[in-house]
Amino acid sequence: MKASLKAEWLKLLTTRTFYGLTVSAAVLTAFIGLGLVAQEPPPWHLTTEQFGALGGTNAIILGLFCLIVGLRSFTEEYRYGTIVHTAFADPDHTRTGLAKAVVCAGGAAALSAVSVMLTGLALYAMTLFSGGSFEATGVIAPALGLVVGGMLWAVIGVGLGAIIRQPVPTMITGLLWVLVIENVAAPFIGPIARYLPSQTAQVIARGLGESSDVSLAAGVMVAWAAALLMIGWTTLRRRDLM
Repeated sequence: MKASLKAEWLKLLTTRTFYGLTVSAAVLTAFIGLGLVAQEPPPWHLTTEQFGALGGTNAIILGLFCLIVGLRSFTEEYRYGTIVHTAFADPDHTRTGLAKAVVCAGGAAALSAVSVMLTGLALYAMTLFSGGSFEATGVIAPALGLVVGGMLWAVIGVGLGAIIRQPVPTMITGLLWVLVIENVAAPFIGPIARYLPSQTAQVIARGLGESSDVSLAAGVMVAWAAALLMIGWTTLRRRDLM
């Protein structure tokens, strides 16, 4: 397992795409955060409730980037044919899938943490220069929620990538699900919508309300990640590599 983890870390950290995704996610979340706060006239005062709202919005953005991190772990290997070399190096598909899930979750945590820090610094500077206030304790719960949600999105991406395999269809499926399907379906399915992965990720990222609600949302998203990873594992074992 140690060798598989090391190999997957090398694959993730020696490609420029991961760093490009990290920078893009950080800049975009910071820009969105500044834009949402700037809707009100200065001075800007950031409270726990406002951080929760920002967390819910940025959960969608970071979720997409972390999902892409997970998707690429399998789709890029199938695209370039390196999945064969991976299988020769470690024929145990279970170990390979788990290594990819762990590494992608770690990469997503780093991506989310960088985005949260840049957004926090940008908002702090914004409030400082406007003469407003910054409730630092209100950042903790949304920040942790964004990191945890990002890690689970990455695991979902690993499972989805193992199932579909081809980069373009996999990316389109992920983007449509997060940006379109959930938003379109939510009004029609009523209370069930709260159990969709994007909805639960937003609850986790807000970090507000009853702790039982946040725990339930986290549990539901863990179930989504585990289910897709299990389906992906089954697909790996039953299909040919090419």
